[in-house]
Amino acid sequence: MLSILLSELPKFRFLPPPTFRENGISVTIRVYDESEWIESCLLSFKDFANEIIIADNGSTDGSVEIIKDFIKDHPEVPIKFFDRSQDSYLEISNFVFSQTRYRWVMRVDGDFVAKTSGKYSIFKLKQRILALNPKYYYAIYLSLVFLDLDFFHHVKNRMRNYELYFYTYSPNIVMLREGPWADKVHIPFYYKMLAFTEPFIFHLNIKSKMKLLRHRYGSDTKLMILKHGSEEPLWTYIKKKVKEDFSVDSIEEAADLNIKHLQQYVVPYDASIHDGYPEVIKNLVSNPPFKLIYDKDGNFLERLEP
Repeated sequence: MLSILLSELPKFRFLPPPTFRENGISVTIRVYDESEWIESCLLSFKDFANEIIIADNGSTDGSVEIIKDFIKDHPEVPIKFFDRSQDSYLEISNFVFSQTRYRWVMRVDGDFVAKTSGKYSIFKLKQRILALNPKYYYAIYLSLVFLDLDFFHHVKNRMRNYELYFYTYSPNIVMLREGPWADKVHIPFYYKMLAFTEPFIFHLNIKSKMKLLRHRYGSDTKLMILKHGSEEPLWTYIKKKVKEDFSVDSIEEAADLNIKHLQQYVVPYDASIHDGYPEVIKNLVSNPPFKLIYDKDGNFLERLEP
């Protein structure tokens, strides 16, 4: 009840209303080695956003080249690109937010792909957002479809993932550290909280086996930095850990064993529940670059990847 009353403060001019910015949408994208999906991500958001702010965190897999080619091929799309190789993910999040100029800010990662037609088109989300009462500040949870390892599986009990991805701009919004592994948006007390349940966006945790292996141990290295102020070279650390966890010396073999481990936690995905896949990846779904392979009895054999 108190939060509802506090959210009324801007309406009665106890706080400045959010109308000091034009009623449009700034999409911010943080990128670190997202070569698999960054082009699909940009294609799906390019006509939705009034501007796109991209910050790269030191990608080495060709992501930057893909982004620059996209900017060159789509001069009509207002994109600002920044190299923030030396920043932490937390610093990047606050930086891209500071570069926006529209009333609405959407936080996106480079492996998010939106639906652009049908009953869950992201343009329906845009209409709803821009029609909200301009006298209030809003923070909006979105429900993302979370696919894992390939287009045809999701983690058990985690087909949908609710997170805070959309909010009215305010200089009082900031990303804060929440423990060693995660960052969290700090939302001022006067915001109205909403949740949209439609599956407008897919989160594609479908990466190369080496990236998934790196991700497995990435949180460990973050924790070491916080505790000791220094970081052991990542792949030196990973090589040591895979010896402990998988009893192998080969990083390549450990990456295959990690896939075998991860696939235990996924179940088949029924695309009909969400009116199919996003349009920009439908050709890839027909000829998938990554695919889990099982025998006729359902036993895991391997995962195909480029």
